[in-house]
Amino acid sequence: KKNVALKCVTTFLETDFDGGRHLRRVKKI
Repeated sequence: KKNVALKCVTTFLETDFDGGRHLRRVKKI
């Protein structure tokens, strides 16, 4: 489960660079 948490953090960081357009997806999940 550590892998999943790490993936979430990585996705969050990538979202930050992507202009935050994926933030809505994260909030939906």
